[in-house]
Amino acid sequence: VFAGDVYFSEKYLEAYDQSGILALADEEMLSHMKNADLFMLNEEFAFSLRGEAMEDKQYTFRIEPKYVKIFQELGTDIVSVANNHILDFGQHAFTDTLDTLKQAEISYAGGGLNLEEASAPVVREINGQTFAFFAATRVSPSYDWYASEKYPGILQTYDSKTLNAAISEADSLYDHIIVFVHWGIERNETPEEYQRSLAREYIDSGADLIIGCHPHVLQGFEYYKDVPIIYSLGNYLFGNRTDTTLLLNADFDKDGKITVRLIPCQRTNGVLTRMQNPKELFEHLTELSFGVSISEGGILIP
Repeated sequence: VFAGDVYFSEKYLEAYDQSGILALADEEMLSHMKNADLFMLNEEFAFSLRGEAMEDKQYTFRIEPKYVKIFQELGTDIVSVANNHILDFGQHAFTDTLDTLKQAEISYAGGGLNLEEASAPVVREINGQTFAFFAATRVSPSYDWYASEKYPGILQTYDSKTLNAAISEADSLYDHIIVFVHWGIERNETPEEYQRSLAREYIDSGADLIIGCHPHVLQGFEYYKDVPIIYSLGNYLFGNRTDTTLLLNADFDKDGKITVRLIPCQRTNGVLTRMQNPKELFEHLTELSFGVSISEGGILIP
């Protein structure tokens, strides 16, 4: 399963300190995350107490490293660190983040101590099938944030050559390639043309599933060469926002065929809960999509 943007505001942390993980998500949503074979989300903040906030940046996010236990209690296996907030407090805070995740035994994709690590996939074997998870961003406040041969940072996909080459190489080694990408325009429900173009490039290179975030709202879906493209999962647990959101369930059968199912959810009294009547949401997402409909049970139908 996959979730979009995550940032724990002070109110989230206060609620968690007082009432534990059930202050963030109810038992049903926790079961979807924890019982999945793998759960991946976008970590849009640093785990660190070091560094200075980037100058002239409106929003900068960081959290005490001890709160990595929230990720653990949510059942998080992999996070994407390829986004426009992970280096808000500089390289030391970024490397603190990587260290914190390592100590918590949570893998990270899309960033690293150098370009080789940032562009490498996280690889998992699940029920006899191998999966390679990549992450990259096309939203960044500074060129200095990009990983290089000598410096830590994140993988950019303004120029997609590095990512496409890594996907192509992984396609010859693993059964399934999943690309988690930060892109688009905030608050726009419609993907930019470059999002559609990049998605096709990733798929032509060998990707089997494309998952996007950054707009903070849900966007529609598309299939290209039978590969599903999820343009934006929106906010999952982010700040104090109460937007409707999705947990994305991707099932790969023994032959490798993928079925994508939407688990619609929202924050009710501050707690992430499953939406009981998602008909209007599914209809709206169908309108936003490109030749894709959604069954009553939330399954994408190309």
